[in-house]
Amino acid sequence: MPCDVNRRVNYNGHVVWDVRLGSQTVTFVLWSNGVGEAIWTNGTRRIFDYTIDSDGDPRLTGRNGWQFSFRA
Repeated sequence: MPCDVNRRVNYNGHVVWDVRLGSQTVTFVLWSNGVGEAIWTNGTRRIFDYTIDSDGDPRLTGRNGWQFSFRA
């Protein structure tokens, strides 16, 4: 599905990606240990594992099995 992706540095100095999916924006933080966090605008937070796929894009896998990838 098409989405808008914006890379930025947050107030903590972390690189984050804001991914707009329709009317909703989710911010993704990817740490160097293969773990990341998804933060929705309503404050919901989810932890996930990630890898970088063969196209160089983050592939996120949630603890309950969902997967999501975006073009960084």
